[in-house]
Amino acid sequence: MPLMIIFGILIRRFHFILEEFVIVFYTGLAFPLFFIGILFGVNY
Repeated sequence: MPLMIIFGILIRRFHFILEEFVIVFYTGLAFPLFFIGILFGVNY
């Protein structure tokens, strides 16, 4: 896990990938996690 954090920081710091990709990736990751959290809270 620490390596994933370090690589994520380095990728953003040195612009190895486009910032638009990062925005779309994190937004696409956030919505499903948010809704799964809501479903979990409703069911338990």
